[in-house]
Amino acid sequence: MFRVYFSSRAKRSLDDVTDARIDEVLKMLVTDPVPAKSYDVKKLQGMHDAFRIRIGDVRIVYTIIWKSSTILVSRIEKRGNAYD
Repeated sequence: MFRVYFSSRAKRSLDDVTDARIDEVLKMLVTDPVPAKSYDVKKLQGMHDAFRIRIGDVRIVYTIIWKSSTILVSRIEKRGNAYD
């Protein structure tokens, strides 16, 4: 089991992009940190253990810290703003 933490930016964004599918993905991360079989998940280049999940036009960007079984969700943004 993984613990999921949100950056302050991700917490603010979560209110703006509420969607049942996003809630489902965030709950799934607790048991499956890379749910590639169920969602469009890609590893981000140039960043260590950083991934993004695409749900429609929303991107969830997060980092996995394997040693402590922790996931840090850094962004939940629309596509154009997710990688700034």
